[in-house]
Amino acid sequence: LSYLSKIENCALIPDDMYIEALCERLDIDAKKLYQMKARTNLETLLELYLFDQTETLQQMYEDIDLCYYNAGDMILEILVLLTNQNFPKVKKKLRDLMSITSSLTRNEFAVLMYLKLKSAIEMHVYEEIADIIQFFTRSHYFCNSFKWLVYEALFTCGYFTDDRNLIEFYFSELHHIHQIGFPQQHLMKIQWMMLDYQAQFSNSPSCSKIEYYQHYDLGTKQKQDYLFFKASIYAKHHKFHDAYMILHKMPDRTARELALLVYVSSFLQDDGVFRSIRKKVAEYSFSKYELFHQKFIQFWIQLQQDQPHHVIGEILKYDVLVYNQTHPYPLYSKIYKDQLIQISHRKMYAGEVNKYILEDKK
Repeated sequence: LSYLSKIENCALIPDDMYIEALCERLDIDAKKLYQMKARTNLETLLELYLFDQTETLQQMYEDIDLCYYNAGDMILEILVLLTNQNFPKVKKKLRDLMSITSSLTRNEFAVLMYLKLKSAIEMHVYEEIADIIQFFTRSHYFCNSFKWLVYEALFTCGYFTDDRNLIEFYFSELHHIHQIGFPQQHLMKIQWMMLDYQAQFSNSPSCSKIEYYQHYDLGTKQKQDYLFFKASIYAKHHKFHDAYMILHKMPDRTARELALLVYVSSFLQDDGVFRSIRKKVAEYSFSKYELFHQKFIQFWIQLQQDQPHHVIGEILKYDVLVYNQTHPYPLYSKIYKDQLIQISHRKMYAGEVNKYILEDKK
């Protein structure tokens, strides 16, 4: 009993013979128990997720035995659901995992916090991430894969919320740890995002630097990300025709690329092109997780139709600005701000303008 008590309290790790004897006494399949241990090893799961080993994760998920289902299996399931972008199930499983936090180990709880942060990024909801960011400023990173995933997520949060401290600190950290194994395909996307962030500043070399990557052997998803950020950088440097050609030639456009295409095409002074893009918008089926792109597209199209100032002001004040507070997007946020400033002489929008000015100072 003393020996068993020490096992239960994690005071010692029993040898295999003792585990097998316990399994026989409890009528448990020892082989499945060992498989469960291997399947729910957090370091292994996070390394597979970091290095995009989706097929291996999927196979491990399919091998889950519900008789032995535990917190580690739940974490594996959420990672697979995130990979498959099954966000409704992600939200449900996160609630389930949150309901058993008292039984989680310290490492499992840290991974839970990462999964909440990652799901917020994937679903583009940033209203509840402040506490998570604070948690990771004093967190324990139990393995390199976990640290890299968290750093990558915090940099991405900084990019979308325009938090310069997060952007610059974690960009520097990820470049530093690249020397000891951070995957190249992840680092490249971070570099593209950083160039896109820097493109808003005068005399930025982003246009020339983004060209360096055109000769890399990129996968399909990487190629799409590269072309998007390249077009976004061109647009910020007012190379609208070049940006349009990049986006126009893309075979499979998501709402992200479609919104940027609508934006750049409006500067080409070609009504025929803009009408054809509007037709593509009408044919596109937006998911609820792409609503922030859809709102921008609708706003930008209305803006091109020379709507009265008060109409644009009402749309900004009661629709897009409210939504942009919880679903920020760098390009859209800047455009909304610029449009708001243009109508700032009207007293009814003075409060919103002052709010933006205060946020910039922060």
